Amino acid sequence: STISDRRQWPRHVLQRPVTFKVRNSQEHDQNWYFGETRDVSVNGMKVSSGQLGALNEASQLLVLCFAETIETEKLKLEPDPIWIKADIIWKNMNTNHIGLHFVS
Repeated sequence: STISDRRQWPRHVLQRPVTFKVRNSQEHDQNWYFGETRDVSVNGMKVSSGQLGALNEASQLLVLCFAETIETEKLKLEPDPIWIKADIIWKNMNTNHIGLHFVS
């Protein structure tokens, strides 16, 4: 069965800026990565980023979602960004997308 076959909730197109990093990393990677949501559902989201090379499937991420587009010089912090914990469940280097599943 495909991922779309297993989805319980529809995905909605939503493009918002995000930053993310590996959480609880015992490794050297404490970098923040930049990306943008492509679609979002109740249980997860697809994120696009040109910085996926170092991330592995099953990595546990801390994701910071912003309400509107970020200009690199000035991060817009109003309204407050939303912090989300999520796990990478798939990664596609051809499209620079990752699939995230929200966790508590």
